[in-house]
Amino acid sequence: MLVFTVLTTLGKLSMLIMTGIYFIFSCTVMAALRQSEQGAETMVRINKEILNPLFYLCFFGSALTALVLVVTRSNDYLAGLIFFAGTFLVTLIKNVPLNNALLAASGEIGFQHTWQAYLRNWVFWNHVRTVSATVSGALLLWSAAL
Repeated sequence: MLVFTVLTTLGKLSMLIMTGIYFIFSCTVMAALRQSEQGAETMVRINKEILNPLFYLCFFGSALTALVLVVTRSNDYLAGLIFFAGTFLVTLIKNVPLNNALLAASGEIGFQHTWQAYLRNWVFWNHVRTVSATVSGALLLWSAAL
């Protein structure tokens, strides 16, 4: 039981870390890239660099933890459901395909047009992830405070 508690606590921490990642992209990174002449190229580089072991550990660890919270019907069931659907599934269904399309378009003549569409859509879905993760995090903190 202690091992489960420790792993769940670390998993919840990874959920909060991912909240910060989504937040910083929503409120700072994408605004800076929008204003940069090299914003699209920089985002392609960011999308390559972010795929590293520590990010994977937090990203998949947070999703797995959220799913465990749902499946075990824990007190944090709702936090897990909101996080899993609003971050993990949105990432897989919306943000990753947009990242792949931006990468595929890099170097092409219409790259800036692709970038403008990317900004509208990716930022919207990242805001969804940010709000979902923040609500989930608030629920986790509320539950821990009780």
